[in-house]
Amino acid sequence: MTLDLSETFVLDAVSHAYNLDAGNVLNERYARGIGEMLFGMLDRGMPATHRITRESFFREWSVAEVASMLFAESRTDVSTFHPILAAPFENGLVEPRKAAAAVDRYPGRFLAYATVDPLGEEPLAELERQTELYDPVGLKLYPSSFAGGDHDTWRMDDPEVAYPVFERARELGIDVVAIHKALAFGPVPRRPYDPSDVDEPAENFPELTFEVVHGGLSFTEETAWQVARFPNVKINMEGYGLLMAAGSRRGEEMFAELLSVGGE
Repeated sequence: MTLDLSETFVLDAVSHAYNLDAGNVLNERYARGIGEMLFGMLDRGMPATHRITRESFFREWSVAEVASMLFAESRTDVSTFHPILAAPFENGLVEPRKAAAAVDRYPGRFLAYATVDPLGEEPLAELERQTELYDPVGLKLYPSSFAGGDHDTWRMDDPEVAYPVFERARELGIDVVAIHKALAFGPVPRRPYDPSDVDEPAENFPELTFEVVHGGLSFTEETAWQVARFPNVKINMEGYGLLMAAGSRRGEEMFAELLSVGGE
């Protein structure tokens, strides 16, 4: 069945306005790996008539450009803007100020998440600052940290590192915690991107919804059983569209595997 998009409400679950400019790089090796991964995914997923050039990709993107792509050049009605601080870039890959600008300039079209690096400097204070700045509807986290310039990781089930962040988010009225999983963020170990460490916080914080972003693109079976067991764990299927656009059967197979166990 083909949907009539003019009659269908379309919510894009993840949008970014990257800053891949060379002047923003903090760690060349990791930044290059992340940039090439992102470029490769988009290059493969776009039709030949719409492929982006390297020159137009590896630079700083503006909120206005992203808004145009979403709302003028596509049928998207609303998008959730995700900032990214936990990245090997001086000012983050997507600064929170851009999330604030998106919500301010395009009311009713952009929602926004906050973001912190739990291993970074004063993550609770940073969460409070962003909450005051633009009233986020969720919190976006990444298992990688580059707070010291090098790569480090943390776990969602760490009661000393992660749980204080969840507790403060809850106190601030944020009830959605999104965690980037499945797609390792550049040339880093894959194991921290296994969603299994979401199990314990899902059990211990039943009032929070845990959103596994890119869930099932790897660790598909684990993800399927996770959402079957925990009603407060949801999958954000960002990335599947690129597979479908590229004509990949693998996207269909992963989607079917998720539904065979955990979804409807």
